[in-house]
Amino acid sequence: MVITNQSVKEKSRALTAKVVGVASVDRWKEAPEGVQPELVLPGAKSVIVFGVPIPRGMVETIPGHLWSREHGHLMGGKVDEISTELAY
Repeated sequence: MVITNQSVKEKSRALTAKVVGVASVDRWKEAPEGVQPELVLPGAKSVIVFGVPIPRGMVETIPGHLWSREHGHLMGGKVDEISTELAY
């Protein structure tokens, strides 16, 4: 099976990602020390970036001091789900 930028984007969107991008790791050659994709996955050729919407009600009802904890718990699961599906 050939994996294309388009197939990655379609699968990501099917999993509720609203924005998706695919770029060559070459774009990170001048990135600050420690954020190169090769540090996470040696031999990587591309980087996939996606975003999922945060429900407005969640933003409006969670006090600021709890936001990061709740956001990480609730939205992190969705990010993990999409990441895992894309990896296979």
